[in-house]
Amino acid sequence: MDDQNFSLKGVIQKTKEYIKNWKKLSRLVLVERISSILSGLILDVLIAILGLLVFFFLSISFAFYLSEITGSTSLGFLIISGIYLLIIIIIALLKTKIEDKLINLSIRKFLKKWNESDEE
Repeated sequence: MDDQNFSLKGVIQKTKEYIKNWKKLSRLVLVERISSILSGLILDVLIAILGLLVFFFLSISFAFYLSEITGSTSLGFLIISGIYLLIIIIIALLKTKIEDKLINLSIRKFLKKWNESDEE
């Protein structure tokens, strides 16, 4: 009987250690996955900001180019504004389709990052 108590205490102790280690491991895995997702998000935002800057300066350059062709600075910028207004109208008309595609893209990217941690 004494051997059974000793053995049972050992099993209980090992079970408690296992649960404690499992909790620590779960936290570490969660932190790793969140860090991976956040780093990807930060990089995407940085790329988007830099892309917008490039787009902005290209737009200004194109407006000045059109100004030289038309002979009027305001007309060159007006043409560029008209192009952007047309793009805004197209996006407004296709809003739900674009939203669905962006949602699916973000879910795929999120799950890809999440599952990459499983493979390591």
